[in-house]
Amino acid sequence: MHGSQVIGGASKIKFGRPFYGRSTIVPSACMMRRDRTKGQPFQSRMRRSRLVLALPDAMTMRIGMCGYTIGAAAYVKQFPVVEIQQTFYDPPPIATIEKWRAMAPADFEFTLKSWQVITHLRTSSTYRRMRRPFTDLELREAGGFRTNATTLAAWNTTLDAARALRATAILFQCPASFKATDENVAAMRKFFATIDRPTGTRLLWEPRGPWPDELVLSLCRDIGLVHAVDPFIRPSLTPELLYWRLHGNRSAYASYTDEELRQIAAWLPADETTEVYVMFNNIPRVKDVKRFRQLLAELDRLPDHAV
Repeated sequence: MHGSQVIGGASKIKFGRPFYGRSTIVPSACMMRRDRTKGQPFQSRMRRSRLVLALPDAMTMRIGMCGYTIGAAAYVKQFPVVEIQQTFYDPPPIATIEKWRAMAPADFEFTLKSWQVITHLRTSSTYRRMRRPFTDLELREAGGFRTNATTLAAWNTTLDAARALRATAILFQCPASFKATDENVAAMRKFFATIDRPTGTRLLWEPRGPWPDELVLSLCRDIGLVHAVDPFIRPSLTPELLYWRLHGNRSAYASYTDEELRQIAAWLPADETTEVYVMFNNIPRVKDVKRFRQLLAELDRLPDHAV
């Protein structure tokens, strides 16, 4: 496949955080436009408006969801960006990924999650959704950013998917069990120093649990990562580009309240050079992303014309 080896919590709301600069800014303009491989070894678009909101002068905010949720054909007509989830659990064949890219407008943006084999140990419950077989060695080598044949092959599979989608970002989402230990920090540094990094594709990192701010910032700056966050949990430490993943307060099954949606709008940064991604990832995300857009319309911040 494209020349690469192929391998088979909720938080209480803390309003006032995060602070990304003096801001009550909400978008003022919007660009409106319109098989699994089995048996192989493990290793071997308001109607028509797309939610690209151009903030004062230079800033751009993209609103989307983690996963198509409403079906790919409908999704690409309503939103400007999607975060692909399947590549985390069990990457589909490149032919399937290429179909997703082909059905989307040329300016539609894909981000994707890296394969869990890179970040999650074999004990993670997320492995239940994988169907391709593992060898005992591959199971032992999987996860934790450990640099070995299994994780490097998983990176090549992720990279193939990113290239097929022309993805603008790859997300490394870590489990809470991946703690801020010397061993894990060293593993991250070695892994990112070893892999081939795609040109023009940002690498996002979402650590979970109590990682110290100083350590997160150091890793992001040294390795070249964007700190992806749920802003209700903690602020991003790389605020020049904000990638917000809204997992749901109290529970992934919870809908955001009107107050919470207003808080998201109030948190938008004043810095005109900032890019912002607002990606809804809670279970009732379809309703919530529509309510967030309605809020922006009520604030008279939606576009005056369609392009």
